[in-house]
Formats: sequence, structure tokens, C-alpha cells
Amino acid sequence: MDEQQRLIMTNVPTHSNRRNALSVMQRFYRCIFQVLLGTSSLESLHQISQQDGEAWNELRGRLSKRTQNINIIGTLLVAGLATFLTTSPSTDLAKWDGAFTYFCIGAAYVISTLAVASGLCLLVFLDIMSPKSIEAAQNSTFKFLVLLMLLMLPLTLLFSAGLVAGLAFLLAVTLGDNVWMKVAAWAAAAATCVVLLVLLFTLEI
Repeated sequence: MDEQQRLIMTNVPTHSNRRNALSVMQRFYRCIFQVLLGTSSLESLHQISQQDGEAWNELRGRLSKRTQNINIIGTLLVAGLATFLTTSPSTDLAKWDGAFTYFCIGAAYVISTLAVASGLCLLVFLDIMSPKSIEAAQNSTFKFLVLLMLLMLPLTLLFSAGLVAGLAFLLAVTLGDNVWMKVAAWAAAAATCVVLLVLLFTLEI
């Protein structure tokens, strides 16, 4: 009997083995859901909604706090980009008055404004969200897509605005005349990409 139990225990996959068994795409999707949604999937969100009230209130509070932080960052980004759009550049280290650079700054301004607006809508929804809202999304494809979009939109838009603003910065520095600024800007961009990749493949989900 002891020998049989030992064989059963050795055949049970450990957490490490299960994690290694996940494909790269599976880990990518779960990471994206964890970052944008706050849980690894909508099913896990539904499971939390079926638990006791304390777990549900904790999840709502965590989502509300995260959305508030997104709104604060988005508001600061809107103010900063508005300054770039309405004032003349004070340095010749970067070529901010290029047509495409100016277009990217304007696009980032619009996207960050939408991020703040969607974040405010999400805060209103989180105040009235109940387990029935999650259950209704499970039973309707349309409601599922609406809920998914509402939960993911603020952070997605904020990330997109930061990406476009970063592209504008890289372009302006590249078109400028300062070599060291170019090296520093592209090194920072490469370091950011490395950090994001490390986060993607090492985040415990």
C-alpha cells in the first residue's frame, strides 16, 4: 500500500511541471489577462464572484484602485502632451516640429484622453458591479465582449498612448543632431523591451 501511494504521489504533476507544460502563447494570454483584467481569465473572475462577499469586495477594491491609478497617470500624460502640442520646443537636441512626430504626439494625446474617459466609466461600473453582472456575461456573448472591453480598455489605451508618445520621442531624438541623445534614447527603448519580455516570461500566474 505504501509503495502504491508513493507511485501515485510521484505521478502527480507539481506546480513547476504544470507551469513548464504551458505553451508560450498560453502564458502570454494568461499574462495579458492578469495585467489587463486583474485575473488570469474571465472564468476565474466568475469563480471569485461566487465566493464569499469578502473576496468579491477585495477584488472590486483592487480593480477600483488600479483604475484610479490609471486615471492619475493618464491625466498627467494628457497635461504633458498638451504642453508639447501648444508650446514651441525649447531645445534643438530633438526635432519636435517634424510632421510625423507632431502627429504621434497628437495621437497620444487623443488616446490618453480616451484612456481617462474609459477609466471614469469603469469606476462608475465597478461601483454597481455585482456577481450577477459576471454571470450575465458568462451567458451572453455580447455582454461578455462589453464587459471584457470595459475592464481592459483603460490600461490598453494608456499603454498605447505611452507607446505612441515613446515613438514620437524616439523619432524626434533620431532626427536631432545630438549623437549621445540618440544612443541614450535607443538604449532606454531596448531596456524597456527587455524588461517587458522578462515580465512576460517570469510572471507567476
